[in-house]
Amino acid sequence: MIRRVSMALAMAGLLGLTASNAHAGLTNLLTDGSFEAATLNPNPGANVNNANAIGTTSGTLLGSSSWTVTDTLASGTKRGVMIASTGNSTANTYFSATLPADPLTAGVATELAGTQVAYFIGDTEIVSLGQSLSVVAGQTYTFGFDAATTWTSRNNANTSSLVATLGSATLSTTSASLPTPTSATSDNSWTHFSGSFTATTTGTENFLFTYTGGAAAAQDILIDRVFVTTAVPEPGTMALGAIVCGIGGMAYRRTRARQNTAV
Repeated sequence: MIRRVSMALAMAGLLGLTASNAHAGLTNLLTDGSFEAATLNPNPGANVNNANAIGTTSGTLLGSSSWTVTDTLASGTKRGVMIASTGNSTANTYFSATLPADPLTAGVATELAGTQVAYFIGDTEIVSLGQSLSVVAGQTYTFGFDAATTWTSRNNANTSSLVATLGSATLSTTSASLPTPTSATSDNSWTHFSGSFTATTTGTENFLFTYTGGAAAAQDILIDRVFVTTAVPEPGTMALGAIVCGIGGMAYRRTRARQNTAV
């Protein structure tokens, strides 16, 4: 009996290790989910009117061309989205305040927060930021992101909204529903969002953020650690789990056989 219990505990431990490795091994199907490859806005501080990543109605994010940007402002200087740096350096100040780094770890272990975030600052326009990925019919995908509002925009009169869409699934938040930062450098306002989507057809699907400023002056929203993964362990991990179960089963049968012979 003791032998059987020990064997069961050992199998549980191995399977637990397998499960944790499966989570850590999941690969982000999006490119540059933490915006570390994107070109940093060259004009921090008050001069944010030149901050848009494209300067036209639509285009790709500079330095990270997998991300496509559209802005409903037809002409002129865009203010919709910029790539901003976090931290306490004077060079990283926006509207005379620093941006908080993302401290969260939920989601994809391979998509770690760095020193850059996507910063939605539009007041009157609708801004879209997204990229496409390949999906397989019947496969379930997990997707998510971290979001925060900013200290400098906390008292702005108008609430902005952010919707993340993958196929028919959506995740949404508003600047008003995110925790209010307690200081310019506080990271307490970061919140993790995640959901799932099951593809009905094989082909290309779009992952898309839609930010709506509403009216001037709108509250800003930051995003970081954006990911899409398959919702099942990788084949190697599944095979390891099967091997563990097989070995445990063989050992158990041998133990039972010896017990029956002794009787």
